[in-house]
Amino acid sequence: MHGGWRSRSDLEAMSVLPGPVPRQPDAAPRFVRVLAVSTVLAAGVFGVGVLGTAPSGAATRSGPPAASAGSVAPGVSGDLTDPTGGNHPYRHGAVPRIIRSSVRGARVAGPSLHGPASTSNPTSSQAGSAAPASGSLLRYGGGLTSGGLVSAGVTTGQPQVYLVFLGNQWGAESVAGSGVASFAHDPDHEAAALQTLYGGLGTHGELWSGIVTQYCDGAVVGATSCSSSTGAVPYPAGRVLAGVWYDSSAGATSAAATGATGHQLAAEAEAAAVHFGNSTQTANRDAQYVIASPTGSDADGWSSPVNGYCAYHDDTHDSTIDGGGPVPGPILAFTNLPYVPDAGGGCGAGTVNSPGVLDGATEAASHEYAETLTDQFPEATPPGGWST
Repeated sequence: MHGGWRSRSDLEAMSVLPGPVPRQPDAAPRFVRVLAVSTVLAAGVFGVGVLGTAPSGAATRSGPPAASAGSVAPGVSGDLTDPTGGNHPYRHGAVPRIIRSSVRGARVAGPSLHGPASTSNPTSSQAGSAAPASGSLLRYGGGLTSGGLVSAGVTTGQPQVYLVFLGNQWGAESVAGSGVASFAHDPDHEAAALQTLYGGLGTHGELWSGIVTQYCDGAVVGATSCSSSTGAVPYPAGRVLAGVWYDSSAGATSAAATGATGHQLAAEAEAAAVHFGNSTQTANRDAQYVIASPTGSDADGWSSPVNGYCAYHDDTHDSTIDGGGPVPGPILAFTNLPYVPDAGGGCGAGTVNSPGVLDGATEAASHEYAETLTDQFPEATPPGGWST
């Protein structure tokens, strides 16, 4: 499946893994096991207090986007949105929103810890789900050869995450002694959670990152497994968070105010590359840029009850990006990360912790991080990395 809910990396979907993940995966074919360890392992490694709940005294949110969790448009059935519908194929690996059960009047508050959201008729409620069936095989697409890239499908060097906070709507910035930035208008303290998540990956011998090391470049197109570890996604040699930028410029603020288009988000990734001094394709081979929008911002229509989503990833040269198409510059991997807590249970709040207002944010962020590692430049059809 191209560009939808692709449970590519064993890190995805909305159930939890009951135990630790071994750092050295076996050599079995890459079956999609539909296990989401994103939040539960992140919480275990990096601290539930930071990732799972908002501290007391959090600022008051000005209001979520117009269509929040539980809302549903006339004619919509099933319990997940269709992020790539409506001519949005560039929303690769999009995490769909949970909307309403197909059973009339049965509202879905959020997914359970051990499977799909419960309804009075669970089997029929999943009929329209974008998730592939458990057991689907992932296949290698041959990588992307373009703009200086040669058969680039997965991240093969030290992963580098550059985190960008878009627009002055985040409010006044302050930086703690630990180096973690916080913002006055971040009611659920998502900024700190994201920095803690990305900053913890590749440190203290955490096991979470070992899952994606089973994916590689260099396999035969259509292959369902890697014959060797050559060209494999590496276990990080150190923390993957490579930089944080608060872009409070007029352009960024305007984009956040009106709801950044796909093109504007791609352009922001290119601006971030310039900001961090990554001007060449070589400098960006293993980099990904996460564009985090402020609360109340409707980034690329993420609040739509029909085609909304919780996050997606793409690359900046994708010809199908709406709002202006591809953006000049090096080919960059980027993630569109809206202010996920605004969606509540529609994007996974409360799936691991109680109240767990940040569960969905760390689930979405870790989902797209892993999707990018295993399909870094997804503009081709089919994508060059690993997909179903």
